[in-house]
Amino acid sequence: MATAIDQVASETMLKAAWADVSRNRRNKPSYHRVGLDKESLYSFSERLESNVAHLSSELRKGDFRFGGLQPAFVPKANGKDRLICIPAVRDRVVQRALLTFLRPKNSWMANGVSFGFVPDLSVSDALAQARELRRRKPWVFKTDITAFFDHMDREILSGLLRRRMRHTTLLPLFEAAIRCEIEPANAAQKKKLLRDFSVQPGRGVRQGMPLSPYFANLMLEPFDRACVRARMDAIRYADDLAFFVSSEEEALQAQEFCLAQLRSLRLDIPVLADGSKTRIYRPEEAAEFLGQELALTARGDYELRVSAAQMARMKAQILTFGSLSELQLRGYDISRFGNALLASVRAYASVYEDCANANDVATHLENCRREALERILVELGIKPRELTAKQAWFLGLQKAEGQRTSAKIPR
Repeated sequence: MATAIDQVASETMLKAAWADVSRNRRNKPSYHRVGLDKESLYSFSERLESNVAHLSSELRKGDFRFGGLQPAFVPKANGKDRLICIPAVRDRVVQRALLTFLRPKNSWMANGVSFGFVPDLSVSDALAQARELRRRKPWVFKTDITAFFDHMDREILSGLLRRRMRHTTLLPLFEAAIRCEIEPANAAQKKKLLRDFSVQPGRGVRQGMPLSPYFANLMLEPFDRACVRARMDAIRYADDLAFFVSSEEEALQAQEFCLAQLRSLRLDIPVLADGSKTRIYRPEEAAEFLGQELALTARGDYELRVSAAQMARMKAQILTFGSLSELQLRGYDISRFGNALLASVRAYASVYEDCANANDVATHLENCRREALERILVELGIKPRELTAKQAWFLGLQKAEGQRTSAKIPR
């Protein structure tokens, strides 16, 4: 009978993992981005058969080793950067194969509390559950775990892994992935990692690896079990937490519960205070969770709406397309710019199409798209207000004469 490592190392499994890793990336700049090992998705695909055969051989012989992680700094709406750690292509393929092997065995993830990175569950499922819970218990205690990935204790995680993982031939690979470290390209990157992210070798799990979400759920499985035992009406999506209770007193008890349970995992949450990510929402207050808000209607029901804060975050992201410097960094020339901008707008519209204020979101997104386009035209020396109707139509700033106006995003 084939061992677990034999199944993961099969060329069929590795090719399926490659298909997952490369899916929908062929026309994106990332398809040609070179990693620390000088390999890109494109170059890996050029020698796919030999690369897969070599990976299979290394895995079967126990010779495979994960390489370092390439840091990428992604701008956030608040002006700060998000750190994403990118593994080499071959490492991504192996980690994806490990996840594929584990997927049928991950029933423990569906515990009624966790919704993030759980097979067959999504943000929409978490929000639908949140709405139902708030209808019964309208007070909300919401928080997140402070620097969750960076503060994960590797020894605790390894212990949880060894208790959960019955496939001993795979353990060395999982434990090696836990220990993967960032390799900064220069002194400036090293300084930024220390200054802005407090990244310390030997501490935490790097966010951006295919296995990172699995490690997140594994680390917080004891917390989820404690919620179930205590019969808490709780929802966890990665490190975002929401508890639905009947009074302010119960909300404060939920806070103490979180602090106690997470302390045992050497984790923490922000202090309850004005401006903090830790909040208590009264029944009449709109509670923001996972980019949407549960708002009380005039009928006394709760509906899901896109919050003003999320509208601002969407705008900030879309307007990054309004800078030639940013477009150059992404590799979007004129042949790619329009499609990339529209794809970003459509993605947001799709995520929020079932919200109560979906039409407002669509109008907001269309306005953001036009503003980004106008900013690019200004950088090119074109004054949008001086364009003729035909020129404005051609450039995507307005609809053709006789075409009906609609708040919907063009398909």
